[in-house]
Amino acid sequence: MVALCPLGTAGLFGPVSKEALLFFPRTYLIMREEAKAWLEQAEADFESAKGLLGIKRYYLVALLCQQAVEKGFKAIIIEKKKEQAFSHSLPFLGKEAGVPESKMSFLRRLSPYYIISRYPDSTGAKPFELVDREIAESILKGAEEVMQWIRIQLK
Repeated sequence: MVALCPLGTAGLFGPVSKEALLFFPRTYLIMREEAKAWLEQAEADFESAKGLLGIKRYYLVALLCQQAVEKGFKAIIIEKKKEQAFSHSLPFLGKEAGVPESKMSFLRRLSPYYIISRYPDSTGAKPFELVDREIAESILKGAEEVMQWIRIQLK
C-alpha cells in the first residue's frame, strides 16, 4: 500500500512542529530538516554505489542506486508537498516528485532492485549473480542523471 502522510502528524522523525512547517525561501541551505536528512542520505548512498563498482560488488551498486533515487525523491516530496511518501516504488515516487516522463523508463527498470538485489528467493538466483559490470555501469549512469535532476529540484 502506498500512503502520503502530511507532515505535522507523526512521521518518521516523530511529530513535526508548527515552526518546521513554515515556508522558507527555497534554497539548498535552508531546506526543511527532514528533506535535508533524506537528501544527505541519498548522496551518501550514491557515493557508496560508485565506490562499490571498483570492488566488483555490482549487485550492491544496483541496490544503493535504487536507494539513492528513492531517498532523493522522498526529499523532494517532503520539501515541496510537505508530505512523506511511504513507498519504495520509484515510478510512484517519481510521479509524486514531478520527474520528467523521459526518466520513467529507467525508474521502472531500477525499482525492482529494491528486492532482487537483497533476497536470493526473489528471482531464483543469488543477488550477486544477477548484476554484472555492464549492468552496474548502466544503472550508475541512469542514477546519476536522476540524482542531478533531484539536486536541481532542491536548490
